[in-house]
Amino acid sequence: MLVGTILMWLTWPMIDEKQSPSATDAIWVYGAVTIVFALVAFYMATTRAYILSHLHYAVTNERAIVLRTGRNHLLAMRDYLISCWHAKDFPYGIVEGRPYSSLTVGFLLSEDVVQPFGYGLTHSGWSPLRVRGVIPVLFEQVKDANALRTLLFEASDSALARRP
Repeated sequence: MLVGTILMWLTWPMIDEKQSPSATDAIWVYGAVTIVFALVAFYMATTRAYILSHLHYAVTNERAIVLRTGRNHLLAMRDYLISCWHAKDFPYGIVEGRPYSSLTVGFLLSEDVVQPFGYGLTHSGWSPLRVRGVIPVLFEQVKDANALRTLLFEASDSALARRP
């Protein structure tokens, strides 16, 4: 959005005053579009901060757990719980991000775990397999993702040793 706004304003000096619409008319449109872009950017930033502030992570001896508190389509507060079994062969990939990296702990639908998470909260009338996509489950914005990854590898080793 920022690049689009800058490029839009760079075209303003090229508009001839004798044309219709004129440069004076264009400045009002450019100003309105800039304000809309700024409001959308502010909304995206505050929504992301809200989501990150309502995420909770846990690592047990058997699973990695993500709990998200969020509003559903009726604006009721709900808790959405995702748990992923530890697996020795799972890579626990690190996704680079700002200011901190995120750690992939599993995927929805990878072991028939189907719950609303990630790309919004599903409508209660929809089938959970409506999109049939594979959505990564992340521990988002973790300060020391490498240390957490090591912990998850150790937990998966000990969990496999206990399983029959």
